[in-house]
Amino acid sequence: PGGAGTVTKDLVALQPAAVSAFAVLGDDIFGHELRSRLDELGIDTSGMVQQSCDWQTPAYIKPLLDRVEQNRLDFGGGNIPSAASIDALLERLETIAGELDVLIINQQMPAPLLTPALSARLSQFAAAHPDLLIVADCRDTSLLPAGVMVKLNAHEVGTLLQCEVDERDSDRCIECAQQAFSQLGAPVLMTCGENGIVVANAEGTQKVPGVLV
Repeated sequence: PGGAGTVTKDLVALQPAAVSAFAVLGDDIFGHELRSRLDELGIDTSGMVQQSCDWQTPAYIKPLLDRVEQNRLDFGGGNIPSAASIDALLERLETIAGELDVLIINQQMPAPLLTPALSARLSQFAAAHPDLLIVADCRDTSLLPAGVMVKLNAHEVGTLLQCEVDERDSDRCIECAQQAFSQLGAPVLMTCGENGIVVANAEGTQKVPGVLV
């Protein structure tokens, strides 16, 4: 499925009780194909909103010419979510909130869906559901909703703290994850490539080694 669709596919592989997807889709071949693929995986797609105007389902396509990969073509970079789409998305999320154990917010592209306005609405949603574990993985850290666990890589933590972070230096990673937690005021999951992750929250800091294959 690509992007956040691949996240849902990976979650299904963990065999949870259920997986639900929330998104805005265009009335186009990519949107119909994405919904079809997720339906085949047994994912609940009732939380996916269709917007016909000013929205293309985000996708990048790599054409093949005589089996040689050509330059990629991107769709959805100029999307503008309508107020009605955002309202419908939050309404569907609120409807199922009581059944969720974890909510993952995944931003794959620089703009379209996660706007400052939606981030603020998600912050309000998080505050209204304090027992729901919410994890945000955003390319634009300025759009991280308040009050949720954030997933950052070592480079992003370095940018946030304006310092160098060597993901091979375990002590340095632990120190920087602690600083990021203090600065953001939210639990931090810092990935360190093949060296695993560091979790920093109010209970302390824990290093989880990577699985080397």
